[in-house]
Amino acid sequence: MATGDSMESRVFGVFENTGVELTDVARSLADSFGGAMVFLDAVQSTPSHRFSYLCLALHGIIRYGIGGCGVDGVAQATDFFATLERRVVSRPSTDLPAFLKDAGFAKASLLTGGLVGFMGYGVCRETVAKSRRLSRGDRSNTHGSGGRDGVSDSVAPDAWMARPAVILCKDSVTGNIALSLDAQVCAIPDAMTLVMTTLRNAYTRRDSSRHRASSLPAAGGLDRDACMPREANRDGGRVPPGRPASACRGCAQQRGADSLEPDLPEGWHADMTRDEYCRAVEYVKAQEREGNAYVVNLTQRIHGPRCDDPWRAYLRLRTITPAPYSAYLEYGNGVALCCSSMERFLMIRDGKAVTSPIKGTSARGENPESDAASRDALMHSAKDRAELLMVVDLERNDMSRLCLPESITVPALARVETYSTLHQLVCDVMGTLAGPTVAGAVRLLRDMFPGGSVTGAPKESAMRIIDHVERSPRGAYTGCLGYLADGGDADFGIVIRTMECDACECRLGVGGGITHESDPRSEYDEMVLKSRAVIEAFLPRRRTPDGAGDAVSDAARRAGTGLEKHKGGETHGSGRGE
Repeated sequence: MATGDSMESRVFGVFENTGVELTDVARSLADSFGGAMVFLDAVQSTPSHRFSYLCLALHGIIRYGIGGCGVDGVAQATDFFATLERRVVSRPSTDLPAFLKDAGFAKASLLTGGLVGFMGYGVCRETVAKSRRLSRGDRSNTHGSGGRDGVSDSVAPDAWMARPAVILCKDSVTGNIALSLDAQVCAIPDAMTLVMTTLRNAYTRRDSSRHRASSLPAAGGLDRDACMPREANRDGGRVPPGRPASACRGCAQQRGADSLEPDLPEGWHADMTRDEYCRAVEYVKAQEREGNAYVVNLTQRIHGPRCDDPWRAYLRLRTITPAPYSAYLEYGNGVALCCSSMERFLMIRDGKAVTSPIKGTSARGENPESDAASRDALMHSAKDRAELLMVVDLERNDMSRLCLPESITVPALARVETYSTLHQLVCDVMGTLAGPTVAGAVRLLRDMFPGGSVTGAPKESAMRIIDHVERSPRGAYTGCLGYLADGGDADFGIVIRTMECDACECRLGVGGGITHESDPRSEYDEMVLKSRAVIEAFLPRRRTPDGAGDAVSDAARRAGTGLEKHKGGETHGSGRGE
């Protein structure tokens, strides 16, 4: 391992050829550095998204909700986005040490400092929407499908962002791991030793069957308390698995509510039954016939039993349905987000921005011939292409507010990307900011949030319809999760295929785009298809024959591949969908 000082207060290290995955060490290191973690997991890497980040020793916690914005519990006079801008270093970072470059880590591809976390759908109170009921207010609806009133049962804020003092970055191509430590927050010698020891132990466990000694340097005794952030981490503690459900505030969901059975497993239920969902689709179509919108993203929440170990469930989720914007976020009050997202919300590199909306989904086939037919049908679907075109036009408009007008480009109107469970229709919209600055990046985030693929078009009108017809707040769902780096780079995925876990229950948001051509029953079936792989990861596990641990069920394998008869079949790109 090589180490060095650079970039103000940060200390760097690099571990080469470790054979260790960040998932091998994430839980242990998170517990050692305060309990909270943000894991941005490129489990299915792409050329532009090949790095995974494990972010620890989180401090400077920004929380946003109806009560406003606070940092480490102190109320802020500024709004959420202004607070973001103030908490990120505005000037680009200085150059990286040479040994990091030699190991394959370039400045443009390495997160060395900034903010990590999520912005939930409720943040739209500060962007385009002026709704009375965007996050935790009145949930009544009057479209005739029998809505229930109530309050949000989520203990999560509408947004949660923090600065990590410890960042481990894994390159999926080389296998090298870079380490970045903030000397102003961590006791560097002890923190460095702790990380080295944990990696060495993980390497030894992986290699135990070959009886090889670790190539990582040995470490001496540790003072783990010295590795904790010097600034109090007010959100760091995790709620023990035995915490009673009554300890969670809210939890107003009716446990005896109608379920989607037989489409959902026992113990899981949704905001709307099949018939109610179909009536909601008809309501949206009626609004579109009246000219109030062209496309509306209709969603609902599916509720299930609490999960005692969200981290283990996440590990199953990333195995069943790997995705480039997979992520795990855990912080105080026992709240965790387990995300397997395929959709990019916004990536900024040196002032160049790209968003990749998706519209249109088709299931994988049972054999190569039927799979190719499903893919071809999606590519030539007039309904799905029209839906994508409307969202692309919306995103071009949003991006043009801060990007140079002549820089807005759409390389190809539509392409099909194949994911493990389904095919999706995708398009890239690109633009260039006037300058690669934090202010420009934050303003672009504000102008584009929430993503057009999860609202509809026109955006404000679609959001008013959403606000009226959906029965419960979206929470983190359809927001974004990722990082805003010092200097202005950013990478956020849209929060879809994501289970929100707290001490009370699990919640999964799911839905799809509705146009005047949508068939209500087909829309319902597509919504169920999208939910299956995520729910499967949270079902009770059967034991392996030796009793050593979990085994992924046959149903999980079917949900995760969709191609049992030719598992080696080629996949293209990342795939995306709600």
